[in-house]
Amino acid sequence: ESNSVDSIISLKKQRDLHSKRTIASLAHDSLLQPLGSVDHFMNDGRVRMCKLSEAQFDEIVKECTAEPQAPAENRLVKTVSDEVLHSRNVILHGAPGTGKTYLALQVAAQIIVGDYSKTGCLTDSTNSEYEQYHDHFGFVQFHPSYDYTDFVEGLRPVGTADGGVGFELKDGIFGDFLKRAAQEPDENFAFVIDEINRGDISKIFGELFFSIDPGYRGQSGGVFTQYSNMHKKNDERLYVPKNVYIIGTMNDIDRSVDTFDFAMRRRFRFLELTAEKSAEEMLG
Repeated sequence: ESNSVDSIISLKKQRDLHSKRTIASLAHDSLLQPLGSVDHFMNDGRVRMCKLSEAQFDEIVKECTAEPQAPAENRLVKTVSDEVLHSRNVILHGAPGTGKTYLALQVAAQIIVGDYSKTGCLTDSTNSEYEQYHDHFGFVQFHPSYDYTDFVEGLRPVGTADGGVGFELKDGIFGDFLKRAAQEPDENFAFVIDEINRGDISKIFGELFFSIDPGYRGQSGGVFTQYSNMHKKNDERLYVPKNVYIIGTMNDIDRSVDTFDFAMRRRFRFLELTAEKSAEEMLG
């Protein structure tokens, strides 16, 4: 009785291939269904291996080495995200009902998380995937009576020990956000300003209108605020970290882009979201 060997295959490892494929998943794939399986015995036990044709093997290698692609429904999110990452300050404008706010929230999530396989918004409290990123996100909606003390910092009434009322310097929503971002310079932070054209932007941003300019980000672009004399450190400057990205939305029907002064327009990149573009994205 003679022993016969059908074939001997010599394999040389060229690189690591990371794949979530299992023999069970291949068995349900009409293209990659294994030709069979074989047990391979190693020092630490038995390993089940599958037999593949050369074409099947090449297809799996291609699958493992391909660059991750954004899902088709996220094409617009990716396009706008890339623009925000490049420009740092972007305003989405267009007619009412074109999905500007929802798109802004999706873009904010993408900038913070950096994974196009995940969809949704950080405002969705039921999405546990985003739970750890909530402090990287800020949201506010401007209105005519919104001002600097709400946004950056200002005096706020507080109760005193004797039951009276006093005033204390408090950070506004954006001022607090900037300080959180400064503590984690290697992480992305995104701040969404809905209806940005409904507020008096110069009054709301104050001296920070200088610091949000992409060219003056970081400590070198720090400014003394209106309440600097009340800070614990008299030389403390407030600045916009380089890892902060601002996404605004505005309805053209309320106030067109042309009505903004040049200083405002120079600091933001304006992207129009039309009804056609929004519908095209939703319909794939």
